[in-house]
Amino acid sequence: MKLGFDRTILDTLSDKINECILLDTQYRMHGSIMSFSNLRFYKSKLLSDSGVVYRSLRNDTLPLVFIDTAGCGFDELSPGDSRSYLNEGEYNIIREHILLHIEKFAGCTIGIISPYKDQVRYIRQQIVDDIVLNSLDIEVNSIDGFQGQEKEIIYISLVRCNDIGDIGFLKDERRLNVAMTRAQKKLIILGDSATIAQHEIYASLIAHVETQGHYDSAWNYMNY
Repeated sequence: MKLGFDRTILDTLSDKINECILLDTQYRMHGSIMSFSNLRFYKSKLLSDSGVVYRSLRNDTLPLVFIDTAGCGFDELSPGDSRSYLNEGEYNIIREHILLHIEKFAGCTIGIISPYKDQVRYIRQQIVDDIVLNSLDIEVNSIDGFQGQEKEIIYISLVRCNDIGDIGFLKDERRLNVAMTRAQKKLIILGDSATIAQHEIYASLIAHVETQGHYDSAWNYMNY
């Protein structure tokens, strides 16, 4: 059947299907956790449902945190012939942070995300051998592995720390957005500002956290 100007019903339906529709309300995360992604990726058009906009842990007023590892000597490692990276120091800070807040985090689901498979593998191995952390509800996975999932608390280990500002596929803003939108109540991002802030997306993220969240230093957790 033709509709005029040689357009068929199938042509018209195809146009409708291909229209880009933005779902403008999110039902997952605290408004502060959503804020950077909303500004950066959704042109401030994304709204929070009233039931989650202040969704937080009990007695916690810091839903969005960046822990800066700059100056700590946490150099990235690339074992053997691997094309991936790991950062032992970042995991140690995550562990200390969890232990410091263990009563507050009791009963919560925790996710640890890293873009690098070697970091995911390393953290999983460490947790298996850790009596305390192994008793908690912690899942460790890559960004792709966490797509479609959510946890009450999310840690993101960015890993990269080098003298030349090389961050590889951390430049992929879409994957950063996925990682940052997995948390329901608390998001903690760990990274070396001296490395990652050489790139505009991360300089903007850190500046955003400084005004809308809590900027912290890894030096505050170096008790190991």
